[in-house]
Amino acid sequence: MRNLAVVANNGSNSVSIIDLRTGTNVPGSPILSNIKAKPFSVGVNLQTGLALVTYQPVAPAQGTNVASIIDLTSSPPAVVGAVTVADGTTPQVAVEPRLNWALVSPGGGVGSLSIVSLGGRRSLAIAAAPTGAVRAGNVVTITTIAPHGLITGQTVLITGVADNSFNGAFTVASVPNSTTFTFAQTAANATSGGGSALDPGLQNSSGITANGALRTANVVTVTTTAPHGLLTDEAVLISGVADNSFNGYFTVSSVPSATTFAYAQTAANATSGGGAAL
Repeated sequence: MRNLAVVANNGSNSVSIIDLRTGTNVPGSPILSNIKAKPFSVGVNLQTGLALVTYQPVAPAQGTNVASIIDLTSSPPAVVGAVTVADGTTPQVAVEPRLNWALVSPGGGVGSLSIVSLGGRRSLAIAAAPTGAVRAGNVVTITTIAPHGLITGQTVLITGVADNSFNGAFTVASVPNSTTFTFAQTAANATSGGGSALDPGLQNSSGITANGALRTANVVTVTTTAPHGLLTDEAVLISGVADNSFNGYFTVSSVPSATTFAYAQTAANATSGGGAAL
């Protein structure tokens, strides 16, 4: 890792991995992206070998809302995830190596800080053909073998589907049930299957409602002002709650709904609110 440089090629819509000892691309580099935007900035966790690439929109007034995760330790280096972030015209990335988080500042005065858990991605197996991937009327419906946990507006990376026209990074348009989701794609009707849907962990800041922190019998239930996107066993940082006994790092123990989650904390029963869940 100490002898590699990761370069965002804004002109060719690619990312180069350079071996500094030889001054040449490593095998498999440059990595091309099917995202309709220009790579702009890169953050690398030297401890885990994972990098986050943000993109600059082609139209200056629009954000891409997508970032790519690259695994530099694989041979060759490869894109292993795509994630939704709030970005602007000049997004910047910083990395917190201990937590394996990438922090994305949107730039251009647009959007809020996004925190991406680089190591939190899950690989969701897609059902076999002909039902696993179905495109009809420019809408793709993906059926996973196990519950996917995705929410509308989240970015997902589809890879390894037998018909590779289904593969790429897309934004979830709807979630009909726990094992299906849809996204828009303009292409001919088709059916296929196999492969995976890669769901990276996203730690966006979610506001906590006024009385949204409730501790009862050593279990805290938090209610957020918008869907939080958290999953069971993920780490969460509670910050800024009026009663600071609620604040700190915790592990999500359950997710009753899109706007509530719970964690264990041994302390007296209490109610508070405000602050944020990161």
